[in-house]
Amino acid sequence: MVNIWSTRIMQGSLSERGTDTWRLRVFAGRDPVTSKQRFVTETFHGNKREAQRRLARLITDVDEGHEEGANAKFGTLLDKWLEHLEQLDRSPATLREYRRLVDKEIRPKLGHYSLRKLSAFQLDRTYAQWTRDGLAGSSVRNRHTIISAACTQGVKWKWLSENPARKATPPPIRTPEIVPPTPKQIRQLIDASRERNPEMATFLWLAALLGARRGELCALRWGDVNWVKKLVRIQTSLDYPRGATAWTIKSTKTHSTRTVSLDRTALKVMKEHYNRCESRKPEGVGLSERFVFSSTIDGSEPWHPDSVSQFVGRRCEQLKMPEVHLHSLRHWMITTGLTSGGDVATIAGRAGHRDPSVTLKVYGHLLESADKAAANSLGRALTGNAPQRRRTPSDGRTVRKRTSPTSR
Repeated sequence: MVNIWSTRIMQGSLSERGTDTWRLRVFAGRDPVTSKQRFVTETFHGNKREAQRRLARLITDVDEGHEEGANAKFGTLLDKWLEHLEQLDRSPATLREYRRLVDKEIRPKLGHYSLRKLSAFQLDRTYAQWTRDGLAGSSVRNRHTIISAACTQGVKWKWLSENPARKATPPPIRTPEIVPPTPKQIRQLIDASRERNPEMATFLWLAALLGARRGELCALRWGDVNWVKKLVRIQTSLDYPRGATAWTIKSTKTHSTRTVSLDRTALKVMKEHYNRCESRKPEGVGLSERFVFSSTIDGSEPWHPDSVSQFVGRRCEQLKMPEVHLHSLRHWMITTGLTSGGDVATIAGRAGHRDPSVTLKVYGHLLESADKAAANSLGRALTGNAPQRRRTPSDGRTVRKRTSPTSR
């Protein structure tokens, strides 16, 4: 056993429990009620020098009053962290997802551990178990993000001396390459939808041409459309909590407002839809503050986003296109814009991405063909193999002729 002393009183002890396994014990004073001695204990895995460093940090935690947090369960920290996020006015949808993952996935596995026993080793064991259970790498990463964020807050509150999640190793994310639908598939979907619901066809037109998220389209109001400048302003999103009967309007996913240009087709389908809404609305009701896609004749109630997704899912199943879904139309807008030579920053702004790097990270693999075409054009321009035009003196037809460095 190794003892560590201070100038005041013995603070802690270190005893070996097995190969690279140590028991750390720190005196934490006396209980104010029973006068019994209190100790903070911890099992540490590592060599002796590492264990001594950990014991020194534990002593510091006790001296600075961190033992209250160290004695708390990780589940308690998760609860306090979620309460803290609610006070920061985070997105309701984000908070719901965080709470769901905490209650159903993270707490059952890790909530019973005291903070002083929560280590990177324990986290890695939990990540490995989730992976063996069939959880995708991205899903494990989502849980790791929550664990790390809660521990980071614990460090700020001095409940933890360091964030153990920073030393943990979650599995890598293997994001499948996005394969957007073809224009033919989109037209088939729109045509099939028009037969059942012309307004749904309009929704799908805008989903493809604007690339907006479904919640953004459901929250769109006629006042957001500028017919003169041919623009639509996307500034809100519809939030319909799972199982709830009431909807709320929130900011967009990136908490920003963007304006998107409308082409001739988008203007046409929107004008046709506007005329339908105008013809059926009650007398005296203005459409400016009414929803573009509404389940009521006065436009006061928006469509439920899940209803739109379910409708599209049924149509795609009937059309034998199981790989296509509502969000695929957004993928098509972004990939078509990029591969057609559109500026990345412009396409990212149109899609509502916070940063163009996000667009490149997700859709960059689709730019390979465009890059090859650019390389061929550069090579032809530099070597003189670019196509040239000339007219034959006999019939005036335009023919192409290639020149090369050797023929000049």
